Amino acid sequence: AEGKEESLFFDDSHDGNDYIKGRYTLRTFKTHGKTNELIIKQHKKGKFVPDYTRFRINVQGLPFDISTIEIDKEIISLHDLKLEGKSFTVNHNFEEIHIK
Repeated sequence: AEGKEESLFFDDSHDGNDYIKGRYTLRTFKTHGKTNELIIKQHKKGKFVPDYTRFRINVQGLPFDISTIEIDKEIISLHDLKLEGKSFTVNHNFEEIHIK
């Protein structure tokens, strides 16, 4: 079954005024599920630099076993990603992930 989703994530230093000064980040995550592939795209807008550098991706309900993960057009070894079931970490500035 194919499907598309979109999620937004807003981040700033939580002092209450940074967004007015333009020091924020708005991340848009779009997913597109296919029978044998899940695509996650991230678009980032804003100047805020968070103190975290990685996201944990938890994938649930895939109709296939993960054999390949491509991040920003580079195939990454499942061992290097430290794939735990269907969970792995990635750099928070990724643009596109293909899970096949």
